[in-house]
Amino acid sequence: MNKRYEPADLSRVRTYSLSERENKVTVDQCGAPHESGGSVRDLLSRLPRVLGADALLKVADHVVASRRDGRPVLVMMGGHVVKCGLGPVVVD
Repeated sequence: MNKRYEPADLSRVRTYSLSERENKVTVDQCGAPHESGGSVRDLLSRLPRVLGADALLKVADHVVASRRDGRPVLVMMGGHVVKCGLGPVVVD
């Protein structure tokens, strides 16, 4: 099936400089690539300090504090983690 589409009408598109744009994340909040052979601590230290990564770091802090205080940690998640083959990672 060979459909022909009309070109998009860009006559009302307005542009502006990136320097004028408001952003949710600044450059200093960005993460850094993981280095081969690095530890989990290294990996976590390179995560960005925003949004989901920030929440993950807070969870990690709470898990460490709980274990340090001799309290148990219960992990609950949906089946997708196991379905995707990450069961051994969670157990480890």
